[in-house]
Amino acid sequence: MTIRAICLDAAGTLIRTREPVAQTYQTIAARHDIELGLQQLGAGFAREFPGMPPLAFRYTDAEDLDRQERAWWRTLVQRIVSPEPSTAPLQGAAVDRFERFFDELYAHYAEPDAWLLFDEILPMLRGARDRGLRTLVVSNFDGRLHPILEGLGVRALVDGVLCSSEVGFAKPETGIFQAALDQLELAPHQVLHVGDNPQADLAGARAVGLHALLVMRGAAQRGASEHIKSLTEALDYCDRKGRWQQL
Repeated sequence: MTIRAICLDAAGTLIRTREPVAQTYQTIAARHDIELGLQQLGAGFAREFPGMPPLAFRYTDAEDLDRQERAWWRTLVQRIVSPEPSTAPLQGAAVDRFERFFDELYAHYAEPDAWLLFDEILPMLRGARDRGLRTLVVSNFDGRLHPILEGLGVRALVDGVLCSSEVGFAKPETGIFQAALDQLELAPHQVLHVGDNPQADLAGARAVGLHALLVMRGAAQRGASEHIKSLTEALDYCDRKGRWQQL
């Protein structure tokens, strides 16, 4: 059956940070008398991020959700900036410095100016709309994604935004893909999902029965048939499926 909607990951697919994350951490930390090395930060990310629980919560209201989102990121950032893995609590002046650093860092990444769209995104979204394709952002992100996409001009061009923190499931869990299907009111074979993570996006979507493509912009070669180097190729994929249906 012809594809009728495209689900899109956010970070790494639609948007990227304006500058390297470690550089931003280092710059903001220095303003609060915290010295962080780029090598230390790189090692911290590699060490801590994979072991974090899913960015997905059960919550009672918006205030409770915001508290849990901030707590998740605070835990991760504290682990990243520690010289080595440690559960020892911060003490004294170090607590105040870290809290000021974290507050500024968290607020920074809520700003659209901290992010950039990949070049093809707005034309691709307009092309999807011209084809009658619905689009839904499905991302392992928190509620800050909404103002980011609004400020970058994306929100007006998509039909909805699903953040893992709000849905209560994170990719590759089936729950977040099912939430997308429920919102679109479509069957899995009518939906294409595009993202940049082989496990969360490609394998996760396919496990639910969605079409799936993996965007690999920096790859020297295309690789497998499900690999694309630009989101405009996702429109080509939908066009081919539509033409095949008409034969």
